[in-house]
Amino acid sequence: MRDLAGDNFRISIYGRHCDKRVDAAAALIRWAGSAGIHYARPGYDTTKGIIGEISGFPITARTRTDLGTVFVEFGLEGIPAATVKVDRKKLTDPEDIGAIRMLEHRIANLPSLIEHTEQQIAAETHAHAEAVRSLSAPFKHGEALQEARTNLERIDAQLRAMTEPKEPQPENTPTDDPAPITKPRIIHTGPDAIPATDTRGMSR
Repeated sequence: MRDLAGDNFRISIYGRHCDKRVDAAAALIRWAGSAGIHYARPGYDTTKGIIGEISGFPITARTRTDLGTVFVEFGLEGIPAATVKVDRKKLTDPEDIGAIRMLEHRIANLPSLIEHTEQQIAAETHAHAEAVRSLSAPFKHGEALQEARTNLERIDAQLRAMTEPKEPQPENTPTDDPAPITKPRIIHTGPDAIPATDTRGMSR
């Protein structure tokens, strides 16, 4: 990565090597005209490929629609966070060097961007390691969970027993030949008693 501050500025756009920012803006306008940027339709975003180089990084370009307005998004190949978005109307003004300045600014901020990315990677790596450690550790509430599951099964069994219909008990039905009823034999005693006569063996 080269320092682009002051007179050290260097850029290549559309086959033209420039050491002045105004010349780079003019080269960008010529590229936009040849790529048909001014005729790009909203919603039909297209990739334009590599259009130049700055500080050793290829410059990529694509159209992108935002709220119905067509923009041109320039980026540094291989660095997703180093992109700039420019309204396509500004690419017609040869005195507007805003897109060139933004690309230059992205190059100047690359060291801090790399540092921030490394910190994010370290944080994600640590979080992943903590997640793996937590998953491999035994569940500290395992015994309580098993006890609760056992109690739930016991209560469920009791509820099922209470709601299950009971089988009806068989009723006592009378037999076909009921037992004969024996009348009690009355025996009178006393002076007025009439002696019982044994009729067995008497003829009619």
